[in-house]
Amino acid sequence: MKKKDKGNNPQKDLIQDQFCQTLLKTIPFGMEIVDEKGTILFVNDKLQEIYGEEAVGKKCWELYKDNKEQCSNCPLKKGIKFDRTETIEVEHVCGGRTFQITHTGMIYSGRKAVLEIFQDITRRRKAMERVKAYNRLVKVTIKELRKNETKYRSLFDDALDMIHIVDKEGRIVDANQTELETMGFSREEYIGKPLLDILHPDYRKETKSALEKVLSGQEIRAYETAFITRTGEKIMVEVNAVPQEEGKEIVAARAVIRDITERKRIERLKDEFVSMVSHELRTPLAIIREGMYVMEANMEEAIKQKHGRTLDITKRNINRLGSLIDDILDYQKLSAGKMEYDMKTGDVNSLVRELESELVILAQDKGLELKIDLAEDLPQIRFDADRIVQVLMNLVNNAIKFTDKGSVTVTTEKTVGGVVVSVEDTGPGIREEDIPHLFKSFTQLGEAKSGKFGGTGLGLAISNSIIQSHGGKIWVKSEYGKGSTFSFSLPIA
Repeated sequence: MKKKDKGNNPQKDLIQDQFCQTLLKTIPFGMEIVDEKGTILFVNDKLQEIYGEEAVGKKCWELYKDNKEQCSNCPLKKGIKFDRTETIEVEHVCGGRTFQITHTGMIYSGRKAVLEIFQDITRRRKAMERVKAYNRLVKVTIKELRKNETKYRSLFDDALDMIHIVDKEGRIVDANQTELETMGFSREEYIGKPLLDILHPDYRKETKSALEKVLSGQEIRAYETAFITRTGEKIMVEVNAVPQEEGKEIVAARAVIRDITERKRIERLKDEFVSMVSHELRTPLAIIREGMYVMEANMEEAIKQKHGRTLDITKRNINRLGSLIDDILDYQKLSAGKMEYDMKTGDVNSLVRELESELVILAQDKGLELKIDLAEDLPQIRFDADRIVQVLMNLVNNAIKFTDKGSVTVTTEKTVGGVVVSVEDTGPGIREEDIPHLFKSFTQLGEAKSGKFGGTGLGLAISNSIIQSHGGKIWVKSEYGKGSTFSFSLPIA
C-alpha cells in the first residue's frame, strides 16, 4: 500500500491560489507572477491596464520593456530564490517611464515562480534628477565664487563694512574679515551658518521676508535689522543687498552691512535729550505766556500805549518759541512712531472754512490777499482734523512767510479716489535742485538758512509724515521766480 502524500493536496493548492489571486487583484500596485523563464502566469487588473493587452502566457519583458529585451539585472538570471526580496529600477518601461520592480520567490500552482510588484517612480526619478541638477549648479556656483576669490579677496576683506553672501538655502557661503571679527566667529564656524542663526529673534521674520525679496530679484536699501554676536551682544545694522546672478539665474544675495549700533545709541540719547528739554521748556513758557496776558489785561491804557509794541514783540516771540517746541515734540513722536491720530469722517471744505478768518488775518498782516477756492460735492474723507489743520497752517504760514507781495490761494478739488488740497503763492519759487530736499528733517533753503525767517526746518517733514499716516501724499510744483504750489492728497473714507 502506498503512503498518502501529505505534501500534495490539490484542494489545498486550489484554495491557496484563489486566495492569492483575490489578494493580488485588490492591491493598488501592478503585480504579476512569472515562471523561471519569465512567462507570465498571472497579472492583476492594475498591471493589465498598463499593458493594454492580454498578458498571460507572454514573456514579461516583451510587454513592459520598450526594447522587448530582458533586463540586464533581472533576478531570474540568477535563479529563483525563496525567503529573499530583491528590488531593481528599470528605465524605458511602458513608453519611456521608470519603474521600481520588487521580486520575491514563491510557489504558484505547484510551480516555482516569482512575484513581481511594479511601482511607477517616473515623477520621483525626475524630481531627484532636478535636485541633483540643482545641487550640481550650487556646487558649480560656489566653485566659481571660490575661483574668483583671489581677484576680489583683498578688497572684500579690507572693507570697513561687513559683507556676506547668502545662498538660496539661506546659508552664509562667504563673509569678509570685518564681519568675522565683528561677529566673533572663525571662518570655519561662520561659513555654512544659516542667516537666521545670527539674527536677533525680534527681527527674524521681517529679515527673512527681506531676504526672499532679494532672492526673487529685488534690491533692498538702508534696511535696518539686528545681529547677535557670538557673545550674545545685540548690534544694530543697516543692510544694502542685491541679487547675485549666474547667467540668468539668481543664485545668492550679496549684502553690505554697516554697524549702526553707536549711531542708534546717539540718536536715542538725542531724542531723549530733545524730549526732556522740550518738556522742561514747555511748562515755564506756558507760565510766561499766561503772565504776559494777565499783565496786559490789567495794564493801564497809558502804559499800554507806551509799551504796546514791546508787548506785541514779546508775545510774538513767546508764541514762536511755543511753536518751535511743539514742532520738536511732534517730530520726536513721529520718529518714534508714537504719534496718535483721532480719525473721523468729515468734510475738508468745512475745515478750510473754519480756518478762513484766521488765514485772512495772517495774510493781511503781511499785506497779502488770501483767496479761497473750494470745489463742490467733495467726498467724505477720514482724517484727524487737528493734524490736517496743522499741515494746512504750516503750508499757509510758509506761503505767507516767503511771499512779499501778491496773494496766497487755498483750493480743494475732487480727484479719482480722494481729495487734493493745495496752497499756491506768488513768492520767489524754489530752485529745481532744492525740491528733493524740501521734506527732509531740519531742512532750510534759500533765505531761510540765514535765520531771517526762523523756524526749525521740521514743518514740512512733520507735514509729510502726517499725510503719509493718512494714506495720502504731499508734493510741490514750483518755478523759480514765479511762486510755488504745495499740495497734499487724502483718500476717500
